[in-house]
Amino acid sequence: MTNEMLYQKVLKRLGVTEQELRSSCRRQGLVDARCLMAAALMKQPLMTQKVVARIMDTNQGTVSKMLTRHESLMSVDATYRMKWDIINN
Repeated sequence: MTNEMLYQKVLKRLGVTEQELRSSCRRQGLVDARCLMAAALMKQPLMTQKVVARIMDTNQGTVSKMLTRHESLMSVDATYRMKWDIINN
């Protein structure tokens, strides 16, 4: 699966538009969607945080924070884990 195909699949499964994902809105669902998108993209072969940052129109430091948040939420938030399962099936 190409990066673009994965990107579109995650947007569709989470019910988020590209504009919402790229916005600076701090609504919980959008913050989760950004973290999920970063984590999903990082699972691609040979993917780096720098490339994920370019795809998501952000910087590498922000991607690093998203991935840290993803790991934290995966261990404590059942709703977040359910969203992760949705995008991976």
